[in-house]
Amino acid sequence: MMKKKKDGNATAEQRLMWDDLRKNINSLVNTVNESNIKKVAEELVSKNNLIWGRGLFCRSILKSSVSFPVLVPVFASLVAFVNSKFPDIGYLLLKRILFQAKIAYKLNDKIQLLTLGKLLAHLVNQFVAHEIVALEFLFVLLQDPIPTKECLEISVSVVKECGFTLYQGKSKGLCSIFKRFQEIGNLDYPSKCLIKCLLDIRKSGFLNFPSILPEFDIVELDDQVTHEISYSNDIDPEMSLDIFHPNSNLLTDDEQYNFLHTILQVEEEEHEIDSEETSTSDRTEFDVINLRKNIVPNHNV
Repeated sequence: MMKKKKDGNATAEQRLMWDDLRKNINSLVNTVNESNIKKVAEELVSKNNLIWGRGLFCRSILKSSVSFPVLVPVFASLVAFVNSKFPDIGYLLLKRILFQAKIAYKLNDKIQLLTLGKLLAHLVNQFVAHEIVALEFLFVLLQDPIPTKECLEISVSVVKECGFTLYQGKSKGLCSIFKRFQEIGNLDYPSKCLIKCLLDIRKSGFLNFPSILPEFDIVELDDQVTHEISYSNDIDPEMSLDIFHPNSNLLTDDEQYNFLHTILQVEEEEHEIDSEETSTSDRTEFDVINLRKNIVPNHNV
């Protein structure tokens, strides 16, 4: 009887911790803006167990992106920072974007697809998602001989958002996308104007459509981890991560999270370490890699 009471108290305490974590994540995501991205990102990582709450974080980002599409570049910047510390969180978000995009495409949900496409495009700009992910998404939208007006508008929007990144990278896939736009026939006048406008933007080298504004560029390129995932494969969005489950290893997980956070702080200070301490620095990097693998196993889709 005493054991059950103890277990019950532990579960109740964990439930309160989970609710606090959910509220903290939602609060930070809802208050982020272009002037406080770095501050919010650092608080997310340093004061919240994002390993335990990775599903909650992804859910909050997706929900906020739909509610405030104008802030999608801000949310993508926030994700880029988190992804640079915990790559599996960025990968989970990409899985959920594509999973929801499949559903929205079947339902012809233009608003949902437009938001998901915009978020995906900015994750490409932030080098969280590989360009192939966005290109495959575009080919799906343009696969019909005569795409619907909605699919055409969404495709043009996505290309505008990440076209500069693909153009600068001399992407062959971008050339194929533009070839597909030019092949589409039997379009009404507004659709023809839409494509013509996009072709003009390409001729200018996407001059007026920069990939990342300076205030959104908060992660060093060398620190970022880029993910590839196929739209055509079966995708598990791991929705169970959004639901509270009693965790007998929670204290151990917290200790691992705190240890990892300490190591991440050391990484930030490595530029100030003297050359004679190089061996210690290398050991720290080795510990980070192995600890990340132990805390959140990688998933392949």
